[in-house]
Amino acid sequence: MIEQGIVMLVQNNASVKNLCKSGGYWLSLPKDPVYPSWCYNVISSSTERTLEKQKLLCFERWQIDVFSNDGGQCMSLACAIDDALDHFSGLLPDPDQTLVQGVFRSDIIDFFDTTVRNYRRMLEYELHFLRKTSGT
Repeated sequence: MIEQGIVMLVQNNASVKNLCKSGGYWLSLPKDPVYPSWCYNVISSSTERTLEKQKLLCFERWQIDVFSNDGGQCMSLACAIDDALDHFSGLLPDPDQTLVQGVFRSDIIDFFDTTVRNYRRMLEYELHFLRKTSGT
């Protein structure tokens, strides 16, 4: 599964691991998170249709949100995640060994939440990969 593979790729990166002991949550951070941390969600997904049903070329847009109570930590973790993902191609470490043709960052936006006093950097990526269909 590509979601598992992306989380494993990022979390196994030495720089990310040094800055963030846990992360890669789907949609939101858990209650009372340890900062800095990160979560992801899929913004859009499309698949090229084939009649042979072997492997399908997929295109997805992902959003990764990095959170911290410290602006410098937030930026450092976001840069480490970006170093792990931007321009990545190859096999992911997930059980399906998803073949990624390319990951490309398309946007960065910074936020500050005055209510909880934390920083957030949003990274957006375009992923091109091959997805196996069921039965192959």
